[in-house]
Amino acid sequence: MGKCFEGNPRLKATAQEDSIKLSWTAMQGADTYRIYRGTRTCAGEMEVLADVTGTSYIDLKLNMIHRIFTKYRQ
Repeated sequence: MGKCFEGNPRLKATAQEDSIKLSWTAMQGADTYRIYRGTRTCAGEMEVLADVTGTSYIDLKLNMIHRIFTKYRQ
């Protein structure tokens, strides 16, 4: 998983049976986070997965063959 964001939050990815749970520490001043996914690098094309108000997201469309780069924006 690549680091694709500013600041220094703690990002954790937890593998589950058929998904991956992303969780992170809250960033000061953020009320929503936009979750992206890409299969190359953070500078490449990214797919918007969701806008969330909490500090976690469960990705149900994970393809375990590819290396995943995830970023979020506050």
